[in-house]
Amino acid sequence: MRPLLIAALSIFLLIFAAMNLRRFFAWWGSLSQVEDGNGQEKTEAAPPTRSFASYVDPFASNLHGWNEKKVVTHSFEAFEAWGREHDAARQVDETAESYAERLARRFQMPVGTADALATQYNRVLFGKGLPARSELAPLANLWRWMQGTKSAEVVPITASRNAP
Repeated sequence: MRPLLIAALSIFLLIFAAMNLRRFFAWWGSLSQVEDGNGQEKTEAAPPTRSFASYVDPFASNLHGWNEKKVVTHSFEAFEAWGREHDAARQVDETAESYAERLARRFQMPVGTADALATQYNRVLFGKGLPARSELAPLANLWRWMQGTKSAEVVPITASRNAP
């Protein structure tokens, strides 16, 4: 009876740990954050940001050598770089989905491309599985659109422009 109880308790603890590992590491990391004299958290300088042009289009090589996870995360990083270069940087508290929605609306991106990227990014980021290769088609369309636009060609849609 006792070994069975120990085994059941061990299984429960392993499952609990697996489900809460990300929260634990976030908490652990917060313990080492340093505050300045005013009670404000000191932040280190942000690493230099990459330009959109520095990102390789994974679809240019027909995804040769790319796995689905890398295609999605790389594409989202490139998407953020493209946004920064078009004065639409992602806000600190902005989710991937709300950021993609904002850019898609503002720049009239091809329908279904930015939201597909955000959905797949969240899916990969939060461990909910990988997209099938066939689900990457909207990302290829988004890459073509981002590469085909220059800053001068992209005119943001603003409320004042649409007003009568």
